[in-house]
Amino acid sequence: MDRLRAKFSDAVAREEKTIIPGDEVEVDFSASTIRYSGEQFAFPALGSVPQSLVIAGGVENLVSRKLGLSAVSVRV
Repeated sequence: MDRLRAKFSDAVAREEKTIIPGDEVEVDFSASTIRYSGEQFAFPALGSVPQSLVIAGGVENLVSRKLGLSAVSVRV
């Protein structure tokens, strides 16, 4: 993460969210890795609650399923 902070230090210094159009990030939850710009970063395995959110496609879908409602459309 230090490399990413250094690369986007201007936005980090202003404490702004950084959106990088055109760059792709690959998140592999089963391997607990993130690939970005030719590098791979590890992260701790997700617990059961975050896993259920990812599998459901977000909190709205998870709540809808729990309430027996039709699925909410996924927004990206």
